[in-house]
Amino acid sequence: MTRFTTIWHMLALTALLAGAALGAGHCPNGHPVEAAWTFCATCGMRLVKAPVSTQPVTLATGPGVVSHVKLVSDKVPDVSSLDAWKKSFIRDGMTDEEKALAVWDSVVKFRHQDAPPREWLQGDQCVHDPIKTFNVYGYGMCCCAASNIEGLARAVGLQARGRSINRHNVAEVFFDGGWHMLDASLINYFRKDDGKIASVEELIAAVKGWLAEHPDYRGNEAKLYDFMRADGWTGWKKGPVLLADNPFYGADGWLPAKTHGWASTMQEYDGSTLFEYECPHSMGYQVNIQLRPGERLVRNWFNKGLNVNMNGGEEPGCLNTTTALTANVLGEGLLTPPLPGPTGLQSPLRPSGQAFRGGRRPAPS
Repeated sequence: MTRFTTIWHMLALTALLAGAALGAGHCPNGHPVEAAWTFCATCGMRLVKAPVSTQPVTLATGPGVVSHVKLVSDKVPDVSSLDAWKKSFIRDGMTDEEKALAVWDSVVKFRHQDAPPREWLQGDQCVHDPIKTFNVYGYGMCCCAASNIEGLARAVGLQARGRSINRHNVAEVFFDGGWHMLDASLINYFRKDDGKIASVEELIAAVKGWLAEHPDYRGNEAKLYDFMRADGWTGWKKGPVLLADNPFYGADGWLPAKTHGWASTMQEYDGSTLFEYECPHSMGYQVNIQLRPGERLVRNWFNKGLNVNMNGGEEPGCLNTTTALTANVLGEGLLTPPLPGPTGLQSPLRPSGQAFRGGRRPAPS
């Protein structure tokens, strides 16, 4: 089920009358005055007599710009603004850990790991506003995900910080008296035996402890991948216990992002690099789709091949993947829903089962 929420801005003027009706015998500041006075004896306000029109003012009105058009669904949380995100993911009575995990979950839901969009507006050049990431791009690298965690965590009153480790950036959120690592980029966090989420330092201690017993594997990516692939891709389970019991690794040791796995984690947390690094985030973006009379809103499930990095930058890999559209997708990958109000749009919706190569809609046959 979908619905629209709109704010209608009508073209209208405010009538300013020549005088202020403040009641007989009072100056604009409310002090009593005599009819013959030209200024108020109390405040010194100059009194100007002006005729007050009693005739109704007729203003020209008509349809103008429709702002804040939102297409929302009962299947997808509304993240069109920071306030909308809070209503979708944050509930009264949540513990700080539950809030932190809600932040992590939302960043995981609305982005995937890919070459980051670069707008060159911030220190790291990438887009680091979480709401803009969710609604405009939907992809980024580790610095982007870490900044999203930091920004949203702080927006709900939690302390957060960025950590730079070996070839990776992650975020930590403070709750229950300690720091806890939440990685929305590669999609993981690690619970200790007591059920608490581990910090970066605790992960490093676990990895360094294992590497101390297996020094040949330190800094040796090839050997770590061989160890991971051993015994039918189950060798990684013989590594550090904190990693071996982690449910985010697949049976083959790969993390959900499908770009990194156990061997990468063993290098990222080997302790060779560790310092605080603030992946600078920006906050304030909100979706504000605007339509003038006669314009229409078209939503699609594909890409025309354009991306923000075309003028010097790396093309997102998702443009070279296949996106399968199921029978539940409407309009053959296009959705032009009817809007309320003077636009008068009408559009039939048709189910489709096409698959688009590279996220681009194929040319008609």
